[in-house]
Amino acid sequence: MHLEKTPNQYLQWRYANGDDREVFLKQTRILSDKDREQMDKMIDLGDGKGGRQLEALVGRQKWKKTFQYEVKWRNWLPKNNSQVSRETLSEWGFDKLVQEFDDHEASREGLGYRELQPSVISKHFLDLGLDPEIANHNEIGSLSGGQKVKVVIAGAMWNNPHLLVLDEPTNFLDRDSLGGLAVAIRDFKGGVILISHNEEFVGALCSEQWLVNDGRVAHRGTAAVSLDRFEDSSRPGSGLTSGVASTAASSAMSSAVNSGTEDNGDLKFKAKKKRKKTKKEIKEQEVRRRLRHIEWLNSPKGTPHPVDTDDEA
Repeated sequence: MHLEKTPNQYLQWRYANGDDREVFLKQTRILSDKDREQMDKMIDLGDGKGGRQLEALVGRQKWKKTFQYEVKWRNWLPKNNSQVSRETLSEWGFDKLVQEFDDHEASREGLGYRELQPSVISKHFLDLGLDPEIANHNEIGSLSGGQKVKVVIAGAMWNNPHLLVLDEPTNFLDRDSLGGLAVAIRDFKGGVILISHNEEFVGALCSEQWLVNDGRVAHRGTAAVSLDRFEDSSRPGSGLTSGVASTAASSAMSSAVNSGTEDNGDLKFKAKKKRKKTKKEIKEQEVRRRLRHIEWLNSPKGTPHPVDTDDEA
């Protein structure tokens, strides 16, 4: 499906109406005969107006820690619409209608400032490392495995989701493409969940890791995100931003400062042996470094990465 389209045409088709068509084609979103029968059932709200049939959900607003939805009743004027909680709609068997409305709202919020124009889509593919010439003129069926992965990721990120879940995103990608994907994830303002066997990629981006093996789940935390593992990808033509190069340079500078290889021959005293940090001090240091890194991620592109030193306060 869609193999005859170019990546640019595919994205135009997918978001032509504002919503994500791929989502609505899922079996979990399509109304079954049982769902349609449920919509024909009479519902009595106990307000003395008798039973009525649900026609559609037409609005949503925050209510306590969840949402309540505006229900339009079949053959009733809009002034008779009702506000019904999410839990009540679920009890009535309208989970798919609720999910469909939530999907629509998420797409509307994410696409509020994006133009579905070929030039804008080309820029979107370029940001993810896919050459615009390929995105505009080559059919998806003729692309390599790595290029198809980029098309999938571009499609998932077009509507600016709050949370991105990537299952084995590194498959078929070369090192340059891995670096480009790492930068895209780094600059992404929402949350990211990665499912991957690539320890280098996960270790470079994820400050928290959960290892699943032999029916057991183990938690592993890392001291800091280390994008400098992809410094090879900063070569000309790799598509990486200067932020990665500055990160690698800062990492190299930090290594030089703390390497202990300086020539101390002119010194007339022995270097004082450093006191071993306690677990509490190490944890506090990790927190400070992570906060500095988060602040750097939110800073303008080109801002030098803060240097982490062992003797910081």
